[in-house]
Amino acid sequence: MLPQLRSLWKSAAYVTGGATLWTRFSRQLTVGSVATQQAAAAAAETTKRSEGLSISVTDKCVNRLRALAARHSSGTPPALRVTVNSGGCAGFQYEFNLERAEPNADDLVLERSGIRVYVDAVSAPLLSGAIIDYEEELIRSAFKVEANPNAEANCSCGTSFAPRL
Repeated sequence: MLPQLRSLWKSAAYVTGGATLWTRFSRQLTVGSVATQQAAAAAAETTKRSEGLSISVTDKCVNRLRALAARHSSGTPPALRVTVNSGGCAGFQYEFNLERAEPNADDLVLERSGIRVYVDAVSAPLLSGAIIDYEEELIRSAFKVEANPNAEANCSCGTSFAPRL
């Protein structure tokens, strides 16, 4: 239903000369509901660093990383590395990797209940204020970034964003 609604609204907006209406409407579709973002923020724990950067990690993200750690019987549980790379349909894209290595010297390290999340120094300012979550849906299960205040627009799948300039 959502793709048909987008197509219909986009056609109507361009016919009436309202390209800005389409831009506003597409942002509302991709940003998500305010209630969902507030619920995720309430369930998240924030880690702050001296430069004023803060990133939150939800309970669902921590629980998923714990489940992945339980599968690996070798000593150290894997850490989640979150990176922002250029590319994607909106300009920048989020990338998530599991790694067992120690963090780099300039990484922002979020630690919660024995689980670690690494964010490199280049990506941290683009993620400051964001919430790292894990979602399970019928069509996919994945880590994701919620409510990134540094994103002006997001793609429809939520894996890429256009930064706020």
